[in-house]
Amino acid sequence: MTIIDILLIVLIIVVIILCGYIYVSLKKLNKTLDSVNGEINSLKEKVYPLLDDFADITKRANSVTEKIEDYIEEIENQIFSVKDKLIKFKEFGTRNKPENRIQELYKNLNALKKGITAFWEKFANK
Repeated sequence: MTIIDILLIVLIIVVIILCGYIYVSLKKLNKTLDSVNGEINSLKEKVYPLLDDFADITKRANSVTEKIEDYIEEIENQIFSVKDKLIKFKEFGTRNKPENRIQELYKNLNALKKGITAFWEKFANK
């Protein structure tokens, strides 16, 4: 036997050992992947009901917020209605006071007097 034959035998033995090591490593990796797959499946079984519950909670929350927004809008409309009625009532009270009527008459008579004066001045200057 020559040295090349001995080295070839050693190389074949090393390759066989490496193939065995790769086989064992792949078997461990496959077992680990199966374990991870099982854990993922159990996690899915736990998470999906939680997601369904979360979706229901979200729908209910949306429904409640829509109702609250409707109530707030209705309250705002009522407040504006009351405010408008109070303003109209206040204006009605201030318009029909005798003092205001006299003031308005006084202003109108003063405006009429100024208008007539301006007319006569223009008429007299011609």
